[in-house]
Amino acid sequence: MATAAAADEPTVAAVAEAEAEEGASLRPTLPVGRVKRIMRVDRDIKKVTSEATLLIAAATELFLGSLASGAYTAAARRSRRAVRAAHVRAAARAHRPTADFLLDCLPAEVEAPRARPAAGSAGCGGGGGREAKPLPRGTRCIDAFFQKVT
Repeated sequence: MATAAAADEPTVAAVAEAEAEEGASLRPTLPVGRVKRIMRVDRDIKKVTSEATLLIAAATELFLGSLASGAYTAAARRSRRAVRAAHVRAAARAHRPTADFLLDCLPAEVEAPRARPAAGSAGCGGGGGREAKPLPRGTRCIDAFFQKVT
């Protein structure tokens, strides 16, 4: 009888392997420090626990993966090889909860491809001697936030 019960129980190695897989799946690829900094931008948030940061990072990865796969599907339906903003917008529109908050941030109309900036320009309001063009509605320049602080 003891051998039948022992056969039903998982081995120690199997349990250790399952725990290792669970632990590996909880390590997000997004930088946790930056996620924490972004969370602290909200003035109502004073302290952020490491568990909350990991969960937010993991949820963000899942959301971005879902949005990217939806955008890829939209691009593939139109026989396109490159995913564009219109495809991301179509993916967001297809999922109602995402559409409620994300469509306001995405550009409303497809813009003509712009000439690439010179190597010396610094992106958002960065110079080049020319006057900076205004950003599209719903977008913000957050390049300075992600600059490496030394």
